[in-house]
Amino acid sequence: MSTSSLSSNACHLCSTKKKGCDRLLPACSRCIDHNSICHYGSPYKEAHPISSSLLGPNLATRQDHDDLLTAHLFATLEVLDLGIEVVVDGYLRSIHEWIPIIHPLGLRRQAASLQSTPSAELACLILHILLITPVIPSALAPYNEPLLPSLYENCKLAFILLQNYSRGHLQTIQSGLLLAIYEQGRGFVSDAYATLAICASLGHVTGLYQSLNLATVFSEEKMRVWWAIFFLDRLDTYSTGNSDRAPLVRDARLGAMLPTEDDAWSQDLNISGPFQPLVFSTDDVQIYGVFASEIQALYALQSVMQRTRDPSVELETLLDHKSWKLDMLIQRKIRETLTISWRRLEHQYTVVTVYLLQRLSCNDGQKLPLFVKESSIAALEMALTIAHDLMRMEKTADILKLDRMPLTAVILYKKVGLAAILLGKHYGRDTETLLREVIQMLSERISRRWKIALQIASQLREALPVYKDVDMAS
Repeated sequence: MSTSSLSSNACHLCSTKKKGCDRLLPACSRCIDHNSICHYGSPYKEAHPISSSLLGPNLATRQDHDDLLTAHLFATLEVLDLGIEVVVDGYLRSIHEWIPIIHPLGLRRQAASLQSTPSAELACLILHILLITPVIPSALAPYNEPLLPSLYENCKLAFILLQNYSRGHLQTIQSGLLLAIYEQGRGFVSDAYATLAICASLGHVTGLYQSLNLATVFSEEKMRVWWAIFFLDRLDTYSTGNSDRAPLVRDARLGAMLPTEDDAWSQDLNISGPFQPLVFSTDDVQIYGVFASEIQALYALQSVMQRTRDPSVELETLLDHKSWKLDMLIQRKIRETLTISWRRLEHQYTVVTVYLLQRLSCNDGQKLPLFVKESSIAALEMALTIAHDLMRMEKTADILKLDRMPLTAVILYKKVGLAAILLGKHYGRDTETLLREVIQMLSERISRRWKIALQIASQLREALPVYKDVDMAS
């Protein structure tokens, strides 16, 4: 046999399985027998076809991109000994539960035919799904944490490639949003902001922000992607305390159409709707899905932030009719949080708004009425009640299980910890035990997936055993 028909090294699959490889070109006998993609080259962590394509000759055709990213995805799955269906199922049981921006039926149908019909956009999306999904239940070994840095690097390279090649495709933006969620959870604040900025610009270019014909499920999927950009952008702003940077997309407006009920949307490929408008109401007349409720919660938080962080806002503005409606909304959300299922974490996230009311009682520049100060302290006390409830829920419902833990709950723990510090420092409340419990939760459970929890725990730990000054605007 001519040596020109042999590769200079074993293929990825044979190397990973430590099997003998006959090095035949274009595919070795073992890969042919197992109906697997045969890729020759350096081991996965040392070199990769994505990085080679970006640094090497330009890819001339669509087929080049489709084949490159699809081959890379399946080579990665071979290394992890995972099937594409397992990865999709793991995602739909975890991240999809709290930010449903990819239609499950469409995703399953396209993934099933990806190997026979290569697609750069879909392969990139599933690669990002693999990156962000915390648990793959049927994998032979626990989720491969050491592989994440190289997987993250290749996801970023794939996203860059699609920005140049397929910027108008919805799956390109969806990949970017999953990448931003991963970066937020790992504490890569600057990277997450940069990724979200790209998603926002692509959304503007493709017209996602415009009024859509919402008669189809695909149209609603585009609307959900645009709302996700808003949600993650504001979450990034309020969780890091970086209120000086400009928002990437405009503020949510009253009357804007919200996503439909999530389960109904996920189970139908034909009909979308009915839709509910974004409102600022204390009534229970409208029933929202989880994602729409999260958007409503963030809108309530946005309303508080605009009143408490703007130095030009006068006391009279804070005590106007809208503020009273906001106070009623917060009280109702608190009651719901104490009685509702663990899955409705958006109610718990709404309650972080009560933390911001403390700024009313700490404002030395104005003489505030006594009832305002008392209301502010009561709000902080209720935040601690929520914290104790979270601790109980962890023991009974395991809400910190990796495939259930949304980043919003991590931020809630941070706000609760800061509220405990404030009450201990300024009002003499004994909150040291609670603060230690919050730190323990952040350090031992949540940090296994959301690395930013370790940073938050470290900040809170500095307040023990003596309360120190803390930037309460963070």
